[in-house]
Amino acid sequence: MLLADHNHLARIRAPHVTIGLIVVCSAVFLAEAAGLQVPGWIAFNPEITARFAHDPRAWAGVLGHALLHGGLLHLFGNMLALWVFGDNVEDAFGHGRFALFFAACVAAGAAAYALTAPPNHALVGASGGIAGVMASYLLLYPRARVVVLVLKGLPVAVPASWFVGIWLAANIVHAAAMLGPEEPGVMPTAWFAHLGGFAAGLALTLFARPAGVRLFQPGPAGDAQGWLLRRAIDLSPASGRGWSWEAALKALAFLLLAGLGMLFAI
Repeated sequence: MLLADHNHLARIRAPHVTIGLIVVCSAVFLAEAAGLQVPGWIAFNPEITARFAHDPRAWAGVLGHALLHGGLLHLFGNMLALWVFGDNVEDAFGHGRFALFFAACVAAGAAAYALTAPPNHALVGASGGIAGVMASYLLLYPRARVVVLVLKGLPVAVPASWFVGIWLAANIVHAAAMLGPEEPGVMPTAWFAHLGGFAAGLALTLFARPAGVRLFQPGPAGDAQGWLLRRAIDLSPASGRGWSWEAALKALAFLLLAGLGMLFAI
């Protein structure tokens, strides 16, 4: 599980859009938990959108589904990832451009879902937009360190590129598995929505980032690492040394720890 990153803001004072998204998604979830009926057309159902394409409400779910979540763990995991990665991407893009960026990634996730979803399944969750944010972070700050919990409680610090790379590989494997026969009675995870949002995040960061924002920026320097990083096992390669056997062994150790964590989670 992702916990935190070590990457300071450089251009903005506070990530207002990121905070706003977290507040709104959390408020919608709490409202639903309190019994408030949320309009069904906020979720994205490709079949309903196609059937009632003349009705503007049928298209609201293309973006509105990002406000809905299927449970507390779904909400918590998404909002934590948005908090860790979103502030720095918002810092790079600026508030307005980041809001448009996030909306475009959400819509791209919905489009990918529409092409691959089983019949009569609705899409909920901000995962497509967050996947786009993770893709942007990968291109902008691949060497920034993130703290991840492995084996259900062991904090490990690794480069963001390692974490996002494993996340992407897992999504590709799960998405490929979805191409097989559908299991009856099982609500499928929207793996292709994740991949659609991720692809949009890569493209928008490569071709629509603000002038002066460089790709592959070095990780932040300095001693102010935060209490999580100070307590984590640091598997990050030494900065500035390029490839080394030490880096390869650390990467292998992280892969093994992550793989064992996934195995025990099944």
